[in-house]
Amino acid sequence: MELDYEVEQDEEGAPVGVVRLHLPEKLARTLVEEELPLFDRPVRFIVGRGRRGAVRADSLLDLQELLDMPWMPDELEAARDTGGGGRTGRGRGARRPRR
Repeated sequence: MELDYEVEQDEEGAPVGVVRLHLPEKLARTLVEEELPLFDRPVRFIVGRGRRGAVRADSLLDLQELLDMPWMPDELEAARDTGGGGRTGRGRGARRPRR
């Protein structure tokens, strides 16, 4: 488990110190609030997923809900931008060119 200390801005633009907790996915899925150490500042969560990017959340519950989704939020947005990401090319049941 890796910790990063950062500064964010609140709604009024004032600086607020936060701690960012980097967790492996397996641990993040099974962790409960009572198992988290106490910090003197708000905690943010991040789980790296290799080439798929990272899942970020402001609470453990939000993180676990995002991890349970079959698609990451940026993957959903990319699919919407490209028109749904339908299959292209010759897949199962595609017609063969006439000879």
